[in-house]
Parts: sequence; structure tokens; C-alpha cells
Amino acid sequence: MKCPLSELRGRLDAALAGRGSLALIAGEAGIGKSAIARVLAADAAARGALTLRGGCYDRAVTPPYGPWRELAESVAARANLPQLDAALRAGITDGGGQGDLFTRVGDALAAAPAPVLLQLEDLHWADPGSLDLLRAVARRADQLPLLVLVTYRPEDVTQRHPLSPLIPLLVREAGAARIEPGRLDADALRELVGRRYRLQPADADRLIVHLQRHAEGNPLYVEELLRTLEADGSLRPNAGDWLLGDLERIAVPPLLRQIIDGRLDRLGEDLRQPLGVAAVVGAEVAIDLWAKVGEFDQATILNAIERAVDAHLLVAAADGTTVQFSHSLIRAALYEGVLPPRRRLWHQRAGDILVAAGDADSDAVAYHLQQAGDGRAADWLVRAGERAQRSYVWLSAAERFTVAAGLLARAPERERERGWLLYRAGRLLRFTDPAAGVASLEEAEQVAIAVADPVLSAYALTDRGALRCLVGDPRRGLAELEAGVGAIDDLPPDHAVVGSDVAHWTADALPPREPESAASGVDASVTGDVRRGTLVTWLASAGHGAAAIALGEELRRRIAALGPDLALPGRFAAGDAAFGLGLAYAARGLP
Repeated sequence: MKCPLSELRGRLDAALAGRGSLALIAGEAGIGKSAIARVLAADAAARGALTLRGGCYDRAVTPPYGPWRELAESVAARANLPQLDAALRAGITDGGGQGDLFTRVGDALAAAPAPVLLQLEDLHWADPGSLDLLRAVARRADQLPLLVLVTYRPEDVTQRHPLSPLIPLLVREAGAARIEPGRLDADALRELVGRRYRLQPADADRLIVHLQRHAEGNPLYVEELLRTLEADGSLRPNAGDWLLGDLERIAVPPLLRQIIDGRLDRLGEDLRQPLGVAAVVGAEVAIDLWAKVGEFDQATILNAIERAVDAHLLVAAADGTTVQFSHSLIRAALYEGVLPPRRRLWHQRAGDILVAAGDADSDAVAYHLQQAGDGRAADWLVRAGERAQRSYVWLSAAERFTVAAGLLARAPERERERGWLLYRAGRLLRFTDPAAGVASLEEAEQVAIAVADPVLSAYALTDRGALRCLVGDPRRGLAELEAGVGAIDDLPPDHAVVGSDVAHWTADALPPREPESAASGVDASVTGDVRRGTLVTWLASAGHGAAAIALGEELRRRIAALGPDLALPGRFAAGDAAFGLGLAYAARGLP
């Protein structure tokens, strides 16, 4: 894609040579329109061009010829533009006829003593007279040493706005160029973050993802989000480096809230409540659910959609069943603008409606019930976590289980369930965040002791030992592994019968479909052997060859006696035992 500034500099070159044109810079607030215009104005002035600027402002009633009036005030102070000064005064200040004004302004620009860069900014707030004068000037631009530069925000140009039908006319009649400044991509964000903050690589990655998700490449939004993170301490200096805290909750920066609120104000107060309900429903909004939660009739919903889409606040899906917010910060601002008690009510309605509908998205139900403070949220979070686990999205599954465990801390009668959720989260974190997995398993063991659950205690201790070895603490890890394997041996033989929840969780083997069934092929009798195989590997890795060989050979003999049709846990146990034995024998010169 061609650089916007390069294209405009090419048009400036042509204007200086007598071949003028019109350029329309379109983009949302903060995308860089004004910055580009300032750079081009400085270039034009440095090359001897006259630079004239007029702007529009967000007012309840725009005065006739508003940007041209501002331009006239700057022209009046310049002795080298008497004709343009007189033309503008006669047509605008003195109330001359429109046709005469258009002709005199065009003639005055043609008689200017030097090429002219004429900037008209924020024309989404312009009055019809200003737009008519622009059209007249644009028609003559190609015959003059004149570059007309216009900026506007597409999101504020609704179908009923006078600029909407004018833009294609300007393109057709005056050959106007439409220029849209690009958004910052991931590489640009990485460069910006790296230049400004010394962060650990993992924190830099988190910050870049946060900026991509919420600023969506808008330079102003990026700057304001960074400023807000610094102000609330989420991004703070620390001995020459920077620390990045929790980014879960997004706060809309005050400046961006003002911009978004201004757009909403122009749409009318009657649209705030429907859009507030939509923001509560989600980033992607099912229209049927939106109507039911807000108790709106069809006419109200369709009116809200049409006006919000026209104002570029919403984007409607082609199938007509959903809409989504055009920017995440628009949704965030609307959501924050709803009073908490009303938000809670709407979340409760959304959750109840989804549950009653059947076959609901477990993540969506869990989200709404959690925001409503409904006790059922924990159970739906578990369902969402199990769905993620079945899809092998273990990090997401662990997050769902951890949040559910936090909610169950308020229900003492479900403490055992909480312990097993912590255990499951710890297991799932073993590859992505072993240190967090250790902490989760440690808490699970504490719960097990408190509720007298020896099965949970034994497995939490064993698996925590394996994770300690993985994070570089083999001394404590081996001690816990050995103690845990001994505790598993002391459990009753039927402590995790085939098809039980415990068998699934200790083997990481959920049934392929919901609801859970007993038919999963899990042979719980060898889940302890999986841990023995892990112990063999870590004993050998830590240099305890004799112990590794003794335990490994015993384990191999026992597994071999089970026959060739081993379930998956048995095959894992055999593999770990063989790997550990290989390490131990190789260390003794028997590769």
C-alpha cells in the first residue's frame, strides 16, 4: 500500500507545477489525519507555497461557511492575498450571493502570488454552504497551482450527512484522491513498545497483544492506552526496567471516552440504552438475544441497528442475525456507562435466556452468570474448561478451572470440588506455566488435607513433585515424587475406578463428548504407574542410577505382564520407564 504522505507529496509537486488537485484524507479520530496534514503544510511552506487552513468544530449549530470563515480570518492578516481577503469578506462576512462568492473565491485563488495549499479539516462537522464552496473550488483545482486537502471522519458521516453524497461527486468531477492512513501493525507496535519500555520479552508480548486487541492499530488509542496503564500503575518503572501488571480489565482512557461519548450524543439519548444492552450482551451480539435481554420490540431494535450502523458504531453480519461493535473501545465505553445494578440485571437475563434455550455456549453462559453474581457460574465455567480441554486448548481450560475454583471458595460445602479443580488446573499448566502449576497443586493438596481426601492429596503431591523437577528444583521434586508414589500405593485398589471422574482427571483423558460418560477407555489401575515412570526418568536425570534401574525394571515387568492391549496411561508409563532406564544405563556406560 502506498504511503499516504508520499502520495500527498506527489500531489504537492504537481500543484507547484500548476496542476492542482483535491485530496480527501478519511480516518477515525486519532488515526493520524492531522499529523499528516501538518507535515505536508510544513513541506509546502518550505517550498514557497502559501498555506491556508480552516477547520470545523463540534458545535450544536455550525455557522454558515464555518471553515471558510476561519480561513478568512487568517487571510485578512496577510498583505499578499488582498483579492482572496476581499472575496471571502464579500461572500461570507457581508452576505454576498452564493454564485458570486464561488466565482470570486476561485478567481482569487487563481490570482494568488504563489501556489496554495488549502486545508479544510474535520469536514464531517461542516455546514452545507461550506461543502458547496468546496465543490466549486475543487472543479477548478486542476487548472490552478492549488492543492486542496480535506480531512474527515467516516464514522461521523452518516447517509443523511451532506458530505455523504458529495464525496463520490468530488471523486467523479474533480478526480479527488481518497487517502486512508493505515493502522499500526504488530511490527510497528513492537518497535514503539521496545523504544519506550525495557520489558521482559513475555511482558512485551502481553502488552503488544493488549494494544492490538483494544487500540486496533489507532495511534491515538495506543498512546492513550499506554498513558492510562502508566497512570494506574499497571505499567511502571522499576530500577531502569519496566514492570507490566494485570491487563485483564480494560479502562477506557478519558480522552477516548469523550470522543466516543460525543459520537453517541449526536445520535440521541434514546439510542444509549439499546446500545448499552448490546454492550452487555457481548462484542458480537445476537440480535434475538439483544431484543430479549432489553425487552425491546422489533421496531426499536431495527431502528437502533440502522442508526448505529450508519454511524459506524456497529457492523451488521451478512446473514442479518448478529451485529458487532466496530471497535472494542466503543463497546467498553458503552459498558462502563451502564450503572452496575442495571448491568447485573441484564447479565442475569442474558444468562437465564441462554440456559433456557438449551445447547448454549458454555463460555457465554459462564460469563453472564459470573457478571450477575449467580452461583451457577462455577458449574458453567467447568463445562467451558472441559470443552477447551477436549479441544487441547489446555491453557484456556486451566484458566476456566482456576476461576471456577475461586468462585467455589465462597461455598464451603463444595470444598472438595474446589480442590479437584485446582488439581486439574495444575496438571494442565505443566507444559505452559509449570511454576503456576506447582502453586495450584500445592493449594489442591492443602484443600485435600482439610477435607480428608487421601486420593487428591496423593496425586497432588506426586504431580507437584514432577513439576518441581521440571522448573529446576529436583531435590524437593524427587522427595515429593517418591512420597507421592508411596501415598498412591497406600490407596485402596479401587480408588479410581474406570469411568470415574478421578480416573479421567488423573489421566488427562476426558470423554470425547458432553455429558461425561463412563466409556472413555481409561484404565485407572495404571494411573499410579504413570507417576512411577515419571519418577524413574527424574531419578536417572538426577544421577540416582541404581534407584532408577531398580524401579524401572520392576515397572517394566509389571506392565509387560498386563499384555499388549494397554490403555493410553499404561503406554505412557512404559515409555517413561524405558526412557529413564535408557538414561540410567547410558550413564553407566551401557548405551
